[in-house]
Amino acid sequence: MASSATPASVGHRPVATTNAKKIEVSGELTTGSTLQIADVFIRDEDGDPLSLDKMNNADDIKWYLVDNEAADPSGTPAATGTAFTIPADAGGKKIKIVYRIKTATGTPDSAFLPATVLLTSASSGVGGDSAADGTISNKLRSVTINVVNESGKPTDELNGTNDANTPVVGGTLEAVLECAATAAAECDVSNYNFTWQMADAGTPDKFTDLNNTNAEKHKYIIKGTEQNKLFRVHVTPKTTKATPENKR
Repeated sequence: MASSATPASVGHRPVATTNAKKIEVSGELTTGSTLQIADVFIRDEDGDPLSLDKMNNADDIKWYLVDNEAADPSGTPAATGTAFTIPADAGGKKIKIVYRIKTATGTPDSAFLPATVLLTSASSGVGGDSAADGTISNKLRSVTINVVNESGKPTDELNGTNDANTPVVGGTLEAVLECAATAAAECDVSNYNFTWQMADAGTPDKFTDLNNTNAEKHKYIIKGTEQNKLFRVHVTPKTTKATPENKR
C-alpha cells in the first residue's frame, strides 16, 4: 500500500550577494555611453545558476536616473532590460538599478523581493571620470573660446587695449572643446556642430546667430562691422539631437 504523494519539493530562493560588488556592468558613466549588465552576483543555497536571459525584461531590470544616492527610484524607469544608453542631458545624475534575481533552474527560481544598487565603480565595475561616487560625467565638459589675433595685436596704440584676450577685427575666434577623459577620442571638432552668436556690448543678453562662412566651422573671423560686440558659440554633437548646449 502506498501513501499519498507529498507536495512538490522546493528549494531556496536566490538572494543578492552581500559583497560590495553586486553586479558587473560594462561601459562608462558618461553621457552617450551604453551600459550593459554582464553578470549579477548571487547566493543560492541549492547552487542554481543565474539566468540573465530570464531577467532581461521590463519587469525584472529597471534603470532609474536619480539626483543623489539617497533618492528612491520610483515612477517610470529610464530604461528596462540589461542595456541602457545614458541620455545626453543626464550629466550630474546617478543611476540606480532595481532588479529581481532569477535562476535558470530551481523552484522557486526568483528572489522574494527586488534588489537595488547604485552604480559605482565599486558596486558594478563601471568606468567613468566620476564612477567612484556614481556621478555621470558629461562627454563634452566645457567649451571655451581661444582668441587668435593678428601678430602684435592688440595694443593700446592701435586698438585701445593691451588685453590679449580681446577680439580684434581680422582676428579669429576658435572654439576649444574639453571632453571627459574616457571620451577624449570623441572630442574632435568634426564630431560637433558650431553655431556662433553675437551681441552688442550694451545688451549682453541679446545674442543672435551669425552666418559663419568659414570652412572650419569651429572658427569665426571677426568682420570690420563687428566692433564693440560680444561673441559666444553653441556646440552640439552631430550624432545626438537632444543635447544640452554649452555656452562660453
